[in-house]
Amino acid sequence: IPDDDRAGAPAIAVLSFAFSQRRFGDAANAPGQFILINNVPFTVAGVAPPGFFGVDPAAAPDFYIPLHTNLLLKKKGGPGDVAKGYLDQNYYWIEIMARLRPGVSLMQAQAALGPV
Repeated sequence: IPDDDRAGAPAIAVLSFAFSQRRFGDAANAPGQFILINNVPFTVAGVAPPGFFGVDPAAAPDFYIPLHTNLLLKKKGGPGDVAKGYLDQNYYWIEIMARLRPGVSLMQAQAALGPV
């Protein structure tokens, strides 16, 4: 889904393999189904492979959602209100990890990511 992380895009989720087994009996049954997260309907876009845990092996989430849909779960007040963490440049809460391509040094990668 090329533009799943934009405002107005449908709310989708990728389920962990374990959760898809518990909820749907078989991971193959999950895609296209609907789940409720905090009473917000999400379409299951897919299932992560067995053993996938994201960036923190100590935490095994049941689902993964695009950043913009997190706003649906954290709305405060009336329509249009946005959680502070999405606009405050000094509030850090996203964990990012990457792999170096073969032949790319750590110094080269840091130089390329510096402007980001």
